[in-house]
Amino acid sequence: MTTTRHPKYPQRVRNELRFRELTVLRVERIGSAFQRVVLGGEALEGFVSQGFDDHTKLFFPAAGAAFTPPEVTDEGINWGDGVRPATRDYTPLYDAGRHELAYDFFIHDGGIASSWALTAKTGDKLVIGGPRGSLVVPEDYAWQLYVTDESGMPALRRRLLGLQQLPTRPQVTAIVTIGDESYQDYLADLDGFHIEWVVGHHSSA
Repeated sequence: MTTTRHPKYPQRVRNELRFRELTVLRVERIGSAFQRVVLGGEALEGFVSQGFDDHTKLFFPAAGAAFTPPEVTDEGINWGDGVRPATRDYTPLYDAGRHELAYDFFIHDGGIASSWALTAKTGDKLVIGGPRGSLVVPEDYAWQLYVTDESGMPALRRRLLGLQQLPTRPQVTAIVTIGDESYQDYLADLDGFHIEWVVGHHSSA
């Protein structure tokens, strides 16, 4: 017997695993606590990200070290020689119209990714991998609840931007824990959603 999943259910989709070396196009400060790095390049062709909380893997080599994107083969991933760099998972903010990929980094002390974002400049390179798959959650649920801290705010922002485009906007409540009330400015331009801020949490992400 064949069963058909109801369209209201989240759907898991798989993507072709690809690694890309991209170029920094510009760097922008977004609010008081986030640094946005916008990437582009020919390697971005074919990029797909269907889930608002997708994650891509970002590679951060040691200072002065080079890193060549690994090759995906039938036998698996060929990482090549040398030391594999540190990695972090980040939510991609893809603008298909401009063919640009942005990452919003929460700035905090001691973070490898945060430190890179603060010093990134136009022309720098960054290797990314994925997203390998997506959980596509329908946007038209009448009532929606989201809970996150600073590390998940880019995914929340991506979701709310999508919901803003709907002809009938759902009722949304988001509970966000933050270390400082100034971090609220990251979502200040998103009107029509109920956001409850819990101030005093300190993220170590």
